[in-house]
Amino acid sequence: MSEDRAAWSRSHGPSLARVAEVFLYARRPIRRFLDVGCGPGYLLDALAAYLPASKDLFWGVELFPPAVHSAHPHYRRGGVAELDGVFDAGICMEVVEHMTPAQVRGLARDLAAVSAPDSLYLINTGMPAFVKTMAPDYLDPYRRGHIVSYSVKGIDALFAPAGFVTRRLEGKDWACLIEFRPTRTERKNVAERIWSPEPSNARALRDPQMGELLYVLGIDTARAYR
Repeated sequence: MSEDRAAWSRSHGPSLARVAEVFLYARRPIRRFLDVGCGPGYLLDALAAYLPASKDLFWGVELFPPAVHSAHPHYRRGGVAELDGVFDAGICMEVVEHMTPAQVRGLARDLAAVSAPDSLYLINTGMPAFVKTMAPDYLDPYRRGHIVSYSVKGIDALFAPAGFVTRRLEGKDWACLIEFRPTRTERKNVAERIWSPEPSNARALRDPQMGELLYVLGIDTARAYR
């Protein structure tokens, strides 16, 4: 399967689940959601199809855009540092494994500049336990461009200086959360937030046309690996 085909498949499957989880975990109302390193913008298109009433919430940014990419009005060419406004949440799917630690630190600084307190982002990447047990060929610098497997501790070390707190997602050795300058102390497993989500975020997942598909997907995938 080509990398392009794999990206399309992720965007119409696992990436939708990760987005739904973020909406349920986030403590602030999500008015702008950012797909960091969105590639061709397949996820923007998938979200417009499955959450048409909320399609204007979603933005994507890609530093190296392919010649053919999404026509979504919020698709942006360039880096995070070039974006305007503030984002409340987002996702970073299969991106940081392509980056050196210095590049990830730069991403952290840029993301902090466009985030408000409690802004929440999910980083999806193959962590060491996942690589060792599930995907020994994950690190593949020549074909797939995967050069680093970051642990939760490693991600925390790179994002903390920019003001982010890293949240472990129990049972998931391929994802974690980073939260910008959280205003409340976490006293329980972060996954428990799904039972009392920000009301407007839960409403956004219950689309008038498409129904509760993404709301149910978020609940079930958040619970599946615990």
